[in-house]
Amino acid sequence: MKSIDVCVVGGGFSGLYISSMIDGDLHIFEEHSDVGLPMHCAGIISPKTFDMLNVPRSLVEAEYSGMIINYGGYKIYWFGKPLALRVDRVGLERYLYDKCSSLGHVFHFNSFVSNVDSRGFISVGNLRFSSKLIILAEGSRRVFSRRLGLVGDGDDFYGFQALIHGRVGSEFIHVYIDREFSDYFSW
Repeated sequence: MKSIDVCVVGGGFSGLYISSMIDGDLHIFEEHSDVGLPMHCAGIISPKTFDMLNVPRSLVEAEYSGMIINYGGYKIYWFGKPLALRVDRVGLERYLYDKCSSLGHVFHFNSFVSNVDSRGFISVGNLRFSSKLIILAEGSRRVFSRRLGLVGDGDDFYGFQALIHGRVGSEFIHVYIDREFSDYFSW
């Protein structure tokens, strides 16, 4: 059994971001073969969040000056300068990966974590690791967070995401709250 100071379960945005702020013996366990893939999110964030991340401006793909929320035949307009940004999610995660690598953090790709327990042990295949600190950045499924009683079984909202190339020519984000499209919302 290998002992590690900090184990991070999940090499997505959250796991990479928190790891980029920690020095020392840190290992990141990611079930996929690369950072940023598969795409899970549209990458729309607030300008305040972008500033907090302290990442290169070149990661911004688009700026939105407003949002139009369509609900029951009504439209609600929300404006800002800019109101939201769309960042290159893959590029952002690769940037954070490079930052973590420069700190000497160790990445374990294609490493599905099968168990985490409250005593500081994680299991990956036939391997077992002990850690002083385990950070769960496991994404929306929150399997270990639920199993350890850290979060409840609250309502989950399931969605569908598709990347469609087209020419919309809008500086606005369009949100549709309509049960015909989804039980939650579409954009």
